[in-house]
Formats: sequence, structure tokens, C-alpha cells
Amino acid sequence: TPELFRIHLKQALAAIEGRRGEDKILFLKAWNEWAEGNYVEPDQKWGHAWLEVIRDELAHEDPDICGCSYSQTENSLHGSCAG
Repeated sequence: TPELFRIHLKQALAAIEGRRGEDKILFLKAWNEWAEGNYVEPDQKWGHAWLEVIRDELAHEDPDICGCSYSQTENSLHGSCAG
């Protein structure tokens, strides 16, 4: 589910926290491997949820990534990433 993906993404981001910029890299295994069940493209069941998880977590880590601001108290994004 997208929420399980969120947990995994948070763990992956925590693993690279503190690394220098050029060493702070995560790879997304598959964008559209539908047959294997590895995809983040929008679908009928989850809509854009996979992409929204990526957007939200990256914006939470570094709001400058997409010009967003993240409000911990409101638990929401503001600006161009707010969707």
C-alpha cells in the first residue's frame, strides 16, 4: 500500500541522512514494472498516492526540493507541492 511504501521510504531517507550532497542518493527500483507489481505510476486503485508519498516525504526532508513548505503542526504541505 502507499502507506507501507511511505514507511519504507522514510527508512531509506533516514539511512542517507547526514551524507554529503553527492552521496545522498536513493534509487527507485521501477517506475512502471506493472507485471512484477513494481510501479509508482498512477493507477485506478491508488490514483496518484505513490507519487504523493514521494513528493510529501521529499518535501518533508528538504522543502527546497520543489518550493514547498511543510507544517509539522498542520501535517501538510504548502506552496507548489500542495497539489
